[in-house]
Amino acid sequence: MLSTVSSGSSEEKEAVLNRRFKRYASKSLKEVTEAFVSLTEAEGKTEEAIELARYLKVRLLRNVQNAHAFHAYGGLAALLGLLQPLTACREKTSELTLLLGALGNLCSLDKDCRSMVASHCILRDIIGFWAT
Repeated sequence: MLSTVSSGSSEEKEAVLNRRFKRYASKSLKEVTEAFVSLTEAEGKTEEAIELARYLKVRLLRNVQNAHAFHAYGGLAALLGLLQPLTACREKTSELTLLLGALGNLCSLDKDCRSMVASHCILRDIIGFWAT
């Protein structure tokens, strides 16, 4: 199961995540997004991709430009691809919730993200997950 960073201010949470992901802390959003995309495409790297999504979620809270850049670098498509199989997996509720939080942040910040998510079949899968 994933470890959580649930208490403290957003600055404290980000500091904990920066320590956990030292190799990404000094990287640009583009580099971190590219690493995330690579992890989502790699066999057996789902847990690491989910943890990196937690780190990205904190970074994406900052502004519209970051959300737009994440989408432009392929991060939104990778996030949707990571979410898809989790909607069929009852024991992955906490991971799904984390990723939905990241998706919600993106959609609240960037209209292009909202459009892509609205046209994606993931909404049907998410509704189906919570309805059963």
